[in-house]
Amino acid sequence: MPELLALAPAIVNLTARSYTRQLEAPHGPLEPGTVQREYTVAAKQEAQEGRIKRILGAGGAYYIVRSPEDPATLDGLANFKPMADTDGWYDYVTEHSYITDVLADPPQKGIGSAALHATLADNPGYRYEAVHLDGFTGSSVNTWYEKIGFEDGGASNGWELAGTAVPTTRYTAAPVSYVIGQLEAAHPGLATRS
Repeated sequence: MPELLALAPAIVNLTARSYTRQLEAPHGPLEPGTVQREYTVAAKQEAQEGRIKRILGAGGAYYIVRSPEDPATLDGLANFKPMADTDGWYDYVTEHSYITDVLADPPQKGIGSAALHATLADNPGYRYEAVHLDGFTGSSVNTWYEKIGFEDGGASNGWELAGTAVPTTRYTAAPVSYVIGQLEAAHPGLATRS
């Protein structure tokens, strides 16, 4: 866990880059510059460290993709936690797993696919029939979720950033093996990693 905690600043920076593309105008409800103002290492590092501890403490895992140009920079990340062993966030769903993040920057380079594939296929403790995640409502990323086998389950809790509501949609995939197969079909090199 110490190595992952040391990556908290890099995770905050990756989150800011990824959320900027999805949440700020013209693609989302936030004014330009909002995410960069809110997601600074100074403002979010402690919360990110707490989140890492909660996810790992619940039996979850993180999968990261480092930048080939700068190993201190993260290009991608995916993580999950079992729904049955939660800290109160998502305990209304049981016996499934919840993908808490799929982040990729730069987009459309297979980075998100690699991180999500590792999350679903490489973790020996991951044996859930279904997996859930929340996507930002209206985000172009949701088209990718649907393409690889996630189904729109309707509105979820959503959240707020800088006083602006950010609606979210719950997506579910079952069986998980279908999503793994879709990722491997799109990126054949992933099949050799599982």
